[in-house]
Amino acid sequence: MKNTMKRSLFAGLAALSFVAVAGASTNASAAKKSYKIDFNQASSSSTATSRNYVPTGSNALYTKAGVLKSARKVADTSTLQNLANSKKGNDYFRGYRVAKLSNGSYYMKVVTFDKAYRGWIYVGKTDPRTNYQSVSTGLKYTDTTQDTTSSLTDAQKKATYQIQNPGTTFEAQTFKAPAYTQYKIGRNTTDTTNYKEDTFTITQAAKRTREGDQWVYVNDAKNPSVNGWILQSSLKEATPSTDTIADNAIRINLTDATGKAIKSVDYTKTGATKGTTLATDGKTLADTDTSAINTLITNALAGTANASAFTSLSDTQKATLAAAKFGSAVTLQLGATKSVGNDQTTVSQVWNATVYDSLSGSKSARAAGKIATMIPFFNSNVNFTNAMNKFNADPDVKGSKNDVISKATLQAAFKKDGLDTVYLKITPTILPRIGGGFLDNIDPTGLYMKADLDYDALPATIHYGDKIQLSYQYEGGALYHKAFNQTIFPNITQNADGYYELPINDDILNAILDAIVRYGI
Repeated sequence: MKNTMKRSLFAGLAALSFVAVAGASTNASAAKKSYKIDFNQASSSSTATSRNYVPTGSNALYTKAGVLKSARKVADTSTLQNLANSKKGNDYFRGYRVAKLSNGSYYMKVVTFDKAYRGWIYVGKTDPRTNYQSVSTGLKYTDTTQDTTSSLTDAQKKATYQIQNPGTTFEAQTFKAPAYTQYKIGRNTTDTTNYKEDTFTITQAAKRTREGDQWVYVNDAKNPSVNGWILQSSLKEATPSTDTIADNAIRINLTDATGKAIKSVDYTKTGATKGTTLATDGKTLADTDTSAINTLITNALAGTANASAFTSLSDTQKATLAAAKFGSAVTLQLGATKSVGNDQTTVSQVWNATVYDSLSGSKSARAAGKIATMIPFFNSNVNFTNAMNKFNADPDVKGSKNDVISKATLQAAFKKDGLDTVYLKITPTILPRIGGGFLDNIDPTGLYMKADLDYDALPATIHYGDKIQLSYQYEGGALYHKAFNQTIFPNITQNADGYYELPINDDILNAILDAIVRYGI
């Protein structure tokens, strides 16, 4: 029975491979009988934020340009009208490809922020690439937020705040942009439990257009890595600190390269007056002060993991201190430190597939990797396995288990070792499978799905020597190949990773691919 299932699965996947390429060729040939596709081009990432739209409800959404033969409807005008009137940011559209037909009509490929709807929609007779905010007919540009910084009072700008209920809830997290106002721009901090005592200042404010709630951008001087957007209603005015700074002292807050607090020291000077700068002219730090502060910081860091991060004040740090005022605090960021130890950080051979719930707008993870979905795909994980083996021997993520790895160090290693973006083959290799993946590596034939590492799903704190289970988000609407110079799709060239993107305009194939990601086979 097990062998029968394997044979059936192999045949099904082979059929998927044939239908994806041969079917696409057939569709393209049929389309030529009516209209020719003059071009089909991806939009530049530099224009991303100017390509946020709401549907007008006058045109439906299709698997390809609606006038082409075999185009199927993804969403009718009634559905799009409901999305246009939605109060949820997840229902915005992001445009990311433009196509022109021989009849002079332009179409844009769009996807909702929650990825529930994806397809092509008519946008008129004017090339939208000349001004993405002036599209017409099926789409209307929208500002997903309104800048309300001018509404902040002087008192609000000067006040300090704390998070009311720090933790992992939506209300307690900081974001790179107000939530669900930009496509694929997510959380900055997923857990604020460790920052319950931190104080924040507000520098910007914005109102989400659909939800109507107020968001503010907060700065944390003690831990700058937490900086980001948060609901204004999630803040409370900070409780006055009992740890006051003497009038003749300057508090120097030391942070590591990621902005995490290390230690604070007070530099005092006999006869100094509160409010005056350390340097007489506020610009040039005296040699005596430089020497004294060098000694102060060196002694404070002695015996700690950050001791090697400081040797002496840099010119930038001297300038910061020269302008510092007595009775107040400044922050100095120290250089990156290399943890010393033999604990090798590794990633698990099992990863999670990140999927979105179109109703709640939340993300969830489903186990994949070697023990779940990807087993039937024979060599599908060979690219992941190669990258995993490289990372698991990378000296940059080897150190002492007592030390926390910085986000910058992890991200650099993921990218360098090939775990940042992984192409997973979904068709069997042509060459016979043998142990060790040798032939899998030299056989470039077949079709791949592209998966991007979901950094939001990483644990808030990772120590050297930890074993990390990664999560990946699959890019829908396309398959990839790299075996030959393809001619099926016009105006498609190799991307920076060496793969050709093959747009999948067939809604049945897209549904199959989505099912693979969501539910496995």
